[in-house]
Amino acid sequence: MKHIVFALLAALALPCAASAQQGPPPGGGMMQMHQQMRADMLGALTPQSKTMLATVAGQLATSTAPDVKAAAAQLDAALSPAEKQAILSQHQAMMQKMQSMGGSGGNGGPPGGMSGMHGTMSAGDMNDPGMILIMMAMRVPMGPPGGGP
Repeated sequence: MKHIVFALLAALALPCAASAQQGPPPGGGMMQMHQQMRADMLGALTPQSKTMLATVAGQLATSTAPDVKAAAAQLDAALSPAEKQAILSQHQAMMQKMQSMGGSGGNGGPPGGMSGMHGTMSAGDMNDPGMILIMMAMRVPMGPPGGGP
């Protein structure tokens, strides 16, 4: 009986040990890409635009009836043409990277990826810098405190 229990425990331990040696979870690359896109987008904004984004995101977070489309329009009106182009370019590059990794920005999205962010965006929203910024700002990446490994 002891040999059977030991054999079962060993059989259960082998798959766990093998998966531990395989590296990061499938969504890990998506998380890193999202964090890089976030940093790039925020880096493309002027201090005034960052303040506007923070204000709009705060209003959405505390509103009992948030109007995301109006908030996106408010951001679009405040962004310069260069900021809008940078946001669209970075978003498009991210979408292409996701597609090359086998993921999608749609409802089916990659495991642990950005499906939550893009699952609520229509095709028109995907070309709206204000909406992209709001969705990026409202999605807080989950992970260890301080963003470390």
